[in-house]
Amino acid sequence: MFVNFGRIALGKIFVSGYGPVLALVAFASFALPQGDFVSPAVAQADPACAPGIHWDTLNPPLIHQPFKPAKVVEPTSKDKTYELSAEFVTATIAGCKVSLRSYNSPANVQRDFLVGDTIKAKPGDTLYIRLTNNLPDRAGDDFPQHPAPAGHHGHFSFNVTNLHTHGLHVAPSGPQGKPESDNVFVEIAPGDTQDYEIKIPLNHPSGTFWYHAHLHGSTAVQVSSGMSGALIIEGGDATNGELKAIPEIAAAEERIFVLQQLVFGPDGKLEDFKSGFIDHLDWARDTTVNGQAVPTLTLRPGEVQRWRFVHAGISERIDLALDKHKLHEVAADGISLDRIVPWDQVELGPGYRTDVLVKAGAPGTYFLRAKPLPLLASFKSLRSAARLSAVRNQDETPQDIIAQFPQRIDVSPGDLIARIVVEGDPLEMKLPTPDQMKNAVPEFKPISDTEIKLPPEEVLFNMRGRRCDSNTGLCAPPNCLPGTPDCEQRFLAGPRGDQVFMPDTGRTFQLNQTSKWLLDGVGEAHVFHIHVNPFQVDRSEPGSVTDRRIWRDTLIIINSEAPKPIWTRYLDFTGSFVMHCHVLSHEDRGMMEKITIKP
Repeated sequence: MFVNFGRIALGKIFVSGYGPVLALVAFASFALPQGDFVSPAVAQADPACAPGIHWDTLNPPLIHQPFKPAKVVEPTSKDKTYELSAEFVTATIAGCKVSLRSYNSPANVQRDFLVGDTIKAKPGDTLYIRLTNNLPDRAGDDFPQHPAPAGHHGHFSFNVTNLHTHGLHVAPSGPQGKPESDNVFVEIAPGDTQDYEIKIPLNHPSGTFWYHAHLHGSTAVQVSSGMSGALIIEGGDATNGELKAIPEIAAAEERIFVLQQLVFGPDGKLEDFKSGFIDHLDWARDTTVNGQAVPTLTLRPGEVQRWRFVHAGISERIDLALDKHKLHEVAADGISLDRIVPWDQVELGPGYRTDVLVKAGAPGTYFLRAKPLPLLASFKSLRSAARLSAVRNQDETPQDIIAQFPQRIDVSPGDLIARIVVEGDPLEMKLPTPDQMKNAVPEFKPISDTEIKLPPEEVLFNMRGRRCDSNTGLCAPPNCLPGTPDCEQRFLAGPRGDQVFMPDTGRTFQLNQTSKWLLDGVGEAHVFHIHVNPFQVDRSEPGSVTDRRIWRDTLIIINSEAPKPIWTRYLDFTGSFVMHCHVLSHEDRGMMEKITIKP
């Protein structure tokens, strides 16, 4: 018997001595541990690293230290390559000493926070980066780096890596035998080095982007360790969407927030796939800012600052809000808007970026917060509803479960991001006018349906117990029960949501072609991301009676009755790249597809 949990399938199995119980078949990340949940190093656990500690319960000096920006580098000289090292970094977060994979430059120099340097460049520049993998070789582990499991359906690597410049409109690969561009198919083994030369077009948008590890199979474990950093393109003019062409924005002090959702055990480490704690809520921590726990920023009354946010987390959505202040959004996913959007709270999915202007109010102390998420909008409430449903024997929707047992649903409580102190002499600064905002946008031509000559591309992010063909990656129905012969929990993509990622198959388009895509998902929320070319999408905004169309490269996909439409063009670059779910454990376990652009 199968029980319908909304769009999540539950099946009945028999456990010796216990009779029939309901087992979760398709609830993606709620996977049972494959071995002992506790890490072998738990005997040496630090009490400050214990699961479930919320940082808003702590006192200084564990939190509220002055805000620290990451070091800024400009690797745009061919004569001076930026030497970037992937290595273990030891740091202290809210009193917990951690040892996690992060970026360092130069290599093997002590640093006290887990975030990469901020890379800055101008339109027309080339980034010269040499990435050396100084992580140790883990050959012989139960979860080896090579070969990948058939069908690429699981985490299978700790320490092989590469580099992705998220959101940049750049070539997806370099010339044969030359330094690479944004090629996520490159594999850099421990001890190896890879040179990158990433050429930024002269008409590239000025904005907020980021870089992170992106090797299929190890992306989640590395990004949840701290292998990410901001990447800022600036210095163009108004036709690049350079917001500093507006005097009021140029006068504003700028802050860069890399928001990370670090994962580590009570020993301060992330070393064991067997424990399953990449997806386990008890091991997830509150959100850090540039590796800090609830740092303090100071503004003067009336001051305007520009805050650039990068959601470099791996799974949970962040609804960002500042006590008693509006967040005046001026750019989304690195592309400036033609207006100021005054949000009470801004929705950020993993991979999102937003630029906001904050005008400080009256003197006082305020908090930048990740607001509590609505029931069934967060992984915490979805998984607790699934657990509760899994021990019952009736056809019930998530709404039924919540209505009957609200006290037993774990909700997302929200957490503190930063402490904001407004003090000192007033500094009366102005926000830009609507006319000023209209003049600082990239010269992108809007996409109309009349340009589209082919049927829409369909994408279904799907999670099911399936038996799959290891040669083709196809996982045709019917559903099956994980744990039964040849059946595994699968993280699927494709037009019908029936295949795991295979590096030799995918979709092909022509250069300069325009496409409409229809996006949908099953099970948990998903986050669609496609490399190289941004897309247009409609969204509702405060103060607007109709949806507004914006450009972005990452989009939350919520289970719905109707797929979400987006529109895109394939400009400037041929070659292969990927689209995938930016819930990174979904991507690593197969929810990704290869895209090829031909001349």
